[in-house]
Amino acid sequence: MSILLQLGLPLYLTFWMEICEFHINHPELSQFQVALHFNTSKKTIWRAYHLLE
Repeated sequence: MSILLQLGLPLYLTFWMEICEFHINHPELSQFQVALHFNTSKKTIWRAYHLLE
């Protein structure tokens, strides 16, 4: 992750990547359940999922 920060990537991208990793490991959970796990909004989860595309 420190390499990503050195490259100047926005911090939210690293958070989105964490969300994507969690989603890959727990595909049965809904966006709402993932949002609760990360204590964030469903919109943030939706944006992270679109990063996967």
